[in-house]
Amino acid sequence: MKVLYDGDKYMVKRTKVDEGTDPKWDEILSFPFQTKNKTLFNKKDLNTSNCQINVSLFDKQIYKHQDEGKIILQTENRFLGCFNIPLQALLTS
Repeated sequence: MKVLYDGDKYMVKRTKVDEGTDPKWDEILSFPFQTKNKTLFNKKDLNTSNCQINVSLFDKQIYKHQDEGKIILQTENRFLGCFNIPLQALLTS
């Protein structure tokens, strides 16, 4: 998951990888957002912020194939979707 906020700041977090076809969807990821002066947001900052949080979700797919007797692993990060949340909305929910 990639989270972009305040126009140019972003954080990337990954969930644990499980083998098989049934992924775990109940893992909690924490994203500690900071203001422009590198402090944590307080209530006043949230009330006056026009910041949008852009969340992009990806799935990691690994392909295994052989080439001249060597096993080659190819990784692909597949885009699943994205959504935006106004930072101010976090205060009201």
